[in-house]
Amino acid sequence: MKSLLNDMPLFLEVARQKSFTQAAEILDIPDSTVSRRISALEKELGVRLLNRNSRSVELTDSGKEFFEYCDNIVAEVEAARDCLVGTNNSPSGKVRISLRNDIYLSHLSGAFIEFAQKWPDIQLHATYNKHWVDLMTEPFDLDIRVGNDMPASNLVSRRLGQTKPAIYASPLLMDKYDFPESVEDLRKIPAIAIASMDEKISLWKDGQSQTVTLKAAHRFTCGGACLGFALAGLGLTLLSPGRAAPYVKAGELVRLLDGWSLPGEDVHLVSVSSRMPKRVRLFMDHLFEYSSRTNCWDL
Repeated sequence: MKSLLNDMPLFLEVARQKSFTQAAEILDIPDSTVSRRISALEKELGVRLLNRNSRSVELTDSGKEFFEYCDNIVAEVEAARDCLVGTNNSPSGKVRISLRNDIYLSHLSGAFIEFAQKWPDIQLHATYNKHWVDLMTEPFDLDIRVGNDMPASNLVSRRLGQTKPAIYASPLLMDKYDFPESVEDLRKIPAIAIASMDEKISLWKDGQSQTVTLKAAHRFTCGGACLGFALAGLGLTLLSPGRAAPYVKAGELVRLLDGWSLPGEDVHLVSVSSRMPKRVRLFMDHLFEYSSRTNCWDL
């Protein structure tokens, strides 16, 4: 039983990394030790947990079931340890977050910085992803997800805020085109589109909606590239007011059709379980407190 409990965190790391080598690097133990202990764990349980080949490691059906149990058990053990030693030691360790880079830059960069300053022993490991990650098998504690249609799952989800993008352009671009006076006028101006965005968009004002098809001159998967092209005067683009604010203040961007905005998208903070290590819980609580205190989603 002791070896089983000791090997659970190791199994979880291999499953999340989908690699013995990467898990060994993170755990700071030799590859051979990882392989030997996983093999011994499978022998003790009498089932194969992982399918191995030269390029990847995948969970078997038994492995997926065992993963859920292990994840809950390890979280409970870490929570118990935090409870016992929390009064004597500052929380430490990694919090692994997946999120979109535009959400970080537009709304949450201040929250991350504040948390790092307040809890210097907790390491924030953030990865930019456009897709929703599989928290059951990928190496993340939290996924900050954008979208109004959340997939059915057994994950724990809490609404953190809502994005409210608007349309911006550089004065360099508007020197070449008339400022739009109506939504329909937008079709006359080239646009820099994010790849996931439909060229037909609906804008709202005072409860009324109008739809227009933009003329996409360029298209990127990266919001930063869209912003760069917009600053260069190569097209209008969609940005959250918070992301655009410093450029508006500097005179590098202007908002078009002030008062009109796109429908907001909900932002959710997603975790595997409500039971989690103290460091993760502290970070989640901080994000909600920061969102409430700063109104960062309304900027």
